[in-house]
Amino acid sequence: MSVQFSTPLERLEDGMKHHVLVIPEEVADTFEKKKVKRVVVKIEGGEYRRAIQGKKDGRRIVVLGQHILKECNLRVGEVVRVTIRGDDDPNYVDTGEELAEVLAQDDAARETFTVGMQRSLALYVTQAKRSDTRIKRALELVEKIRTKTLHGDG
Repeated sequence: MSVQFSTPLERLEDGMKHHVLVIPEEVADTFEKKKVKRVVVKIEGGEYRRAIQGKKDGRRIVVLGQHILKECNLRVGEVVRVTIRGDDDPNYVDTGEELAEVLAQDDAARETFTVGMQRSLALYVTQAKRSDTRIKRALELVEKIRTKTLHGDG
């Protein structure tokens, strides 16, 4: 199932200051009825794996990071043409080359966390601009996982 709609890019001012696309209620309801939370969002610059998130005010949103805004040249208030579909592989985590290589040498590290935590850790590594920094972060993370000091619990 694939659905198209247009919606303005908004910047949330409460809590975390995220840039979001608000999903029309009827579209969000359709995905919710099918128990689909992870989606692929297609906008002008590409396709992105995201999660449908609920806000306290009842709206459902998709958060877009700064890298997506830059890649798609999006600005707050701009109306965006969106195609959204369920993600065929909702547990997929894009670890990036550097983290994937480090994890390949330590399977236990990958199995330690939920998929959501894996996504967060992978994002921390892959957002670094330089390969050297990504390698350093990947090695540090795996060492902290191995020594159980990732959350300061060592």
